[in-house]
Amino acid sequence: MRSTTHSEHDTLSSMPGLLTDAEKANFVLDKIEELVVDHDLDLRILWANRAACESVGLHSRSIIGKYCYEVWYKRKQPCEGCPVLQTIETGKPQTAELTTDSRTRIIKCYPTTDSNGRVKSAVAVTVDITDIRQVEISKEESEATYKQLVEQSLQGIIVIQDMRLLFANPALAKMTGYTVDEILNLDPDGVRNLVHPDDQDLVWGRYQTRLKAQTIPQHYTFRGVRKDGTIWNAEIYASAVVVNGKPAIQAALLDVTEAVRAEEALRKSEEKYRSLVENINEVIFTLDPSGRFTYISPVIKQMLGYQPDEIIGKPFDCFVHPDDTPTLLVTFERCATDPQQSEELRVISKDGTTHFIRISCTASYDTEEFKGITGIMADITETKRASEIIRERQQMYETLLKTTTDAVAVIDLEGNFTEVSQRTANLFGVESPEKLIAKNAFSFVVPSYQRKALMSFKEALRSGCIREKDFIMTRSDGSHFSAQIDAALIHDGTGNPKAFILTIKDVTEAKRFERQLKNTQQRFKDIAQLSREWIWEIDPNCVVTYSNGAVESMLGYKAEEILGAYIHDFVFASDALSSWEKLVQLLQGRQDLDDWLITFRSKQGRPIPMTLRAVPVLNDDGNLIGYRGTASQDEHSSSKADDLMLKLLSMDEAIILADMHGKVLFINRNAENLLGKDREEVLNRDLDKTFCLSSSTSEKTDLRQSVETGKFQGTANLIRSDGSHLEISFSSAIVHDASRSPSGILIVFTPSHSH
Repeated sequence: MRSTTHSEHDTLSSMPGLLTDAEKANFVLDKIEELVVDHDLDLRILWANRAACESVGLHSRSIIGKYCYEVWYKRKQPCEGCPVLQTIETGKPQTAELTTDSRTRIIKCYPTTDSNGRVKSAVAVTVDITDIRQVEISKEESEATYKQLVEQSLQGIIVIQDMRLLFANPALAKMTGYTVDEILNLDPDGVRNLVHPDDQDLVWGRYQTRLKAQTIPQHYTFRGVRKDGTIWNAEIYASAVVVNGKPAIQAALLDVTEAVRAEEALRKSEEKYRSLVENINEVIFTLDPSGRFTYISPVIKQMLGYQPDEIIGKPFDCFVHPDDTPTLLVTFERCATDPQQSEELRVISKDGTTHFIRISCTASYDTEEFKGITGIMADITETKRASEIIRERQQMYETLLKTTTDAVAVIDLEGNFTEVSQRTANLFGVESPEKLIAKNAFSFVVPSYQRKALMSFKEALRSGCIREKDFIMTRSDGSHFSAQIDAALIHDGTGNPKAFILTIKDVTEAKRFERQLKNTQQRFKDIAQLSREWIWEIDPNCVVTYSNGAVESMLGYKAEEILGAYIHDFVFASDALSSWEKLVQLLQGRQDLDDWLITFRSKQGRPIPMTLRAVPVLNDDGNLIGYRGTASQDEHSSSKADDLMLKLLSMDEAIILADMHGKVLFINRNAENLLGKDREEVLNRDLDKTFCLSSSTSEKTDLRQSVETGKFQGTANLIRSDGSHLEISFSSAIVHDASRSPSGILIVFTPSHSH
């Protein structure tokens, strides 16, 4: 047997006379679950504890003197990277992790030395961590499956506890208009106000009732309020769950107003298990016959925060959870007849937190007299916590499968169903999800779409997901339906592809409506393009949002030239102000427009009289979004306008035509020559600035007022663009429209020497 170090010997000898030093050492080392083996410098076994012998099913006498690699690994040479050999060579402790026969072990090796400090043997402590590794892998696979399911869901999913959102997926954020971070940071009032005020009693009343485990409907509808204040209709499926040991509500929401698709988001991963500490971390303790501690090892400080002297002398239940004290008492009583007692129970640490421990204990006797209890306790809190996390995750995952309104399924890499929601069973026309398990999903795709399905899932295997793929699928009764599928690849705990998670949506009605809408839109487009009337649409700001091609034959503009412009920009200047005011009145009053006579300006600058008819356009909420109407040309008025324009163009005199506001509308070639100005310099400018006269008097002449009073005629000097003066004779007249209302000013002038 290996020798103990000086400090180790002092610790063991501090136990009062229950056992001899050798018995104490043997007892402690034989009770621990780790494999403890002492090796000589040639790797031969000098001593092994009970756990080490039992691991190979041999008695200690059968393995002492043999090489360790022969006994445990059936090898003829030392293992590669052997920590025992490294400890002997370096004289320093070594640690290694080895996996053999599907078992994973951590080996820690410590040197023992003689009085001269030379290494004389190496003690190896081996811990089997296979079960912990398997728990970690199971947890990762469970989290991966749950994460993929929630991220690919088309529903909004939330978990709410104490009127705060513990979780919300991207689909829920999109439905409400918040970001995930914003919605998770809402205070209780903010969470409450996600629901329409008229529906808050319903929603939050059921929330409180469900927390009390009372039976109420899982499914109902309510109105929600988005971040921008708009209202949306929600369909909810809610159920009670437990999160971190406290009741909470998990809900799946569907936006039945706009059918929002869900996007990625899931809560952050839970903490991983703590790795094993470098040294044995079990607590060794002894009790006297009355159940009071006579010894407890210093590791209690690391485990529960107590110093040994705070425990010694106190009864065994000083830190045991009150509910578990009877269990511990029964365990100690059984030690008298069965020395291998083991039990799990809860203890309270110094800071008040609860730990789960496993104790192993045995009775100590001096001849036949009972001397007390010796035992070992190990902290298994992390393992318990990991198991609880897996259980809660699995419960949430199963609850989501049961409550979701989407058809959700998991298929293996061969395409066979492994998990199916009730909605999926309903979609394929079978009684229960079990009817689909092990059936191949591709067999439900009609033959003409099977190649597309195969290529799509190859794409998902390569890229990780596919979105909104359309297929025609078959129900159990042979009927067909249009399906839209999202799929994501699930990986196992080692990162290898494991399965696909699918969401399947029946879009048969949506496809039919889409076809009908497309046909209707095409029918309207054909009618609009064939119409000889100008069909137009404007928004509430009078900006043109649609025009058919008839505008080109009427005004000379192509449809794309007027899109995005104000419609009154194309009205003849004399009608522009009144038309704008009338349009504003119509928009404010949402009135129909019947036979409105208005003069438009063609691309060539000609006045085009037209008749407008229009109706207001409202959205689903009754808000005005514009006007839709037609415009037809008044052939008789147009003919008169054309005749007038021809007469003006054919006159030998210089001609200027202005509107009643004094803006120049027309100028002929002779007028351009006399003024010394091009048409572009004159059109739409003030008449007073274009037709400038000088006389012998200094009084300024208001041309428009003079014309209206009939006093604008005679001779004067015309000031040309270069500053020179030209003596002219001139006269003027008021131009009236079809209703005999003044619509413009006509000025005719010639050089005086021409008269």
